[in-house]
Amino acid sequence: MSSPFRSNKSVRDEVIPRTIRASSLPFDRQPIADASVHHLDLPYIEEVYVPAAIDAGRLPKNGRPLYGQMESLGLLMDGKPTRGALLAMGRNPLAWIPGAYVQFLRLQGSGVAGPIKTRKEFTGKLVHVLKHVADLVDVVTQMSVDIASASREIQWYDYPLVAEIMYYWGLAQRVGVGIPIAKQALRDNGNPPLELQASRSSVTVTVRPRPAQ
Repeated sequence: MSSPFRSNKSVRDEVIPRTIRASSLPFDRQPIADASVHHLDLPYIEEVYVPAAIDAGRLPKNGRPLYGQMESLGLLMDGKPTRGALLAMGRNPLAWIPGAYVQFLRLQGSGVAGPIKTRKEFTGKLVHVLKHVADLVDVVTQMSVDIASASREIQWYDYPLVAEIMYYWGLAQRVGVGIPIAKQALRDNGNPPLELQASRSSVTVTVRPRPAQ
């Protein structure tokens, strides 16, 4: 008869390496133990996202079961949804990722302490949030706001899975291409060079205004 102590040791030895493996991954590729696949928008993943990944050559069209495809795409790890999957295609991202929303403030005047003229918050599936933001930016730019000449600071966090998801949606460039494109666009527009400040958890990108003619 097998020893119960040997069995327990086997389970412990199996769980610890998995935990170490998960914790060594980027934040958005780590699984959330309390979540399940049912917290993801499975119909959207199956009908929209997986075909987009296949078309991009990221996933072979081999008829694998959906959950297996999701594992290959980093949406699941050991059957649990990853943070990036819940952020991008979760039914309620805020329930799992604090701060999973975009807030837009339009202030009166040129300083950051002016009265708020417009305030909006967007949450939900990331592709929908980004479309809302894009529509809002279109409205703002139509109100004579010169985006190319405005001084602004944007922070991008190290979410490689989310960046990959955005690429398949057609909302981001391939990794390594976006920065050269941005630098060239600024040169063509007459702006000072792009400023990048990287830390362990974020990259701050600063675009300076174009000098007055």
